[in-house]
Amino acid sequence: SKGEIQRIKVKTNLGAASVGQSLLCEITDKKGVTHEAVIKLLRPDVANRMEREKAIFLKIAKEVPGMATTFQGRLDRLEEELDLRIEGHNVEQGSVYDNPIQTKGQTKSDVSSMKLFKTESFSIPVTKDTMVLEKAPGKTLTNSLNDIDTPLKTLEAALQPTGESNTWDFN
Repeated sequence: SKGEIQRIKVKTNLGAASVGQSLLCEITDKKGVTHEAVIKLLRPDVANRMEREKAIFLKIAKEVPGMATTFQGRLDRLEEELDLRIEGHNVEQGSVYDNPIQTKGQTKSDVSSMKLFKTESFSIPVTKDTMVLEKAPGKTLTNSLNDIDTPLKTLEAALQPTGESNTWDFN
């Protein structure tokens, strides 16, 4: 960060998979300004595992007639998934969707794509195994479901029988 980042605090784990995980973090810059960001990390051993599995794929491909090209294509896709620089490039290319759209004489701008993290004074470059993204605006799915759950529980409680058969009390 060349001295631009003072602190990174992990707020929560957003998700983990066999190849990596994503973390919601607070990044505090040298001016003391805190920014929310998502840090995506690949696991350190994932490249070694890929090389071992690649050898197995290639061995099998030689034994199955006509499968060498199919296996190689699949391996190429897997290797791309294990290089966050490719995903970072795709994120940058996706920013074209942030431009407002003219539809039936109205300007619409309700779609936004992921964005690589950057501030006025610095950005964090994408590496093969690390990518930092701006936190997307809006609510998480969990929070949205929780917002629905509370009124549903209230309604469910209101619909409980009062003791008399087929009678509900709404007071």
